[in-house]
Amino acid sequence: MGLDAPYQLFRDVRIGARLLAKTPLFTLFAVLILAIAIGANITVFSFVTAIFSRPLAIPEPDRFVRLYTPDAVGNETLVSDYSQYRDQAQSLASIGGYNTHAKSGKPVYLQVVDQVKAAAASGALQPGEALPFIRPLAEELRVNRNTIAKAYTELESIGVIETMPGKGCFVKENGSLLRKDVRRKMLIEEIDQTIVQAHHLSISAEEFLNLVHQRMEVLQNKRRANGDAGEDR
Repeated sequence: MGLDAPYQLFRDVRIGARLLAKTPLFTLFAVLILAIAIGANITVFSFVTAIFSRPLAIPEPDRFVRLYTPDAVGNETLVSDYSQYRDQAQSLASIGGYNTHAKSGKPVYLQVVDQVKAAAASGALQPGEALPFIRPLAEELRVNRNTIAKAYTELESIGVIETMPGKGCFVKENGSLLRKDVRRKMLIEEIDQTIVQAHHLSISAEEFLNLVHQRMEVLQNKRRANGDAGEDR
């Protein structure tokens, strides 16, 4: 039984070759059909791969990993001890994090804007570093692509990132396109809101100023730490 199978296959191949040799026109037509079918498959798969499996516009994207903690129902959430992972990681070159809160009352696109601004200010995102493409980030955050596009547009308008056609969005060197008086006015509005919030939280002026100095020191320490991590990479 074992010897019959190879013999039958050899005989079928031989008969098929004889039939094809007797009908060259049919053989040529069959070969052309196969070639067209193979070419069409290659074209379709290349197109699909380019659209849905486009790699990140960063060096060595295959080295990136994602850390998350599953909650009680299996949804992925940000690791609760993110700061500890970031400060004590030995086998990872660097760690960055993002999170959005649907119930925070703040639009998701502004949450993305704030997190990118904070990462750029602390040095977690270095000048020239690529941001994720809109589609993958929207899928990761489970939001509409227009939301991420709106966030990137806002970041570009305030000079945090720049868009390079065909390459993506990249963190820009520190330097706003806005005039100094406009920047001061925008900052004063933010400070006024924070002062009002401090008043309602019964924070004194002295305590408020101490907190500002403390947070500035934290930011500077983050910048130094991220700068050292960048040099070690």
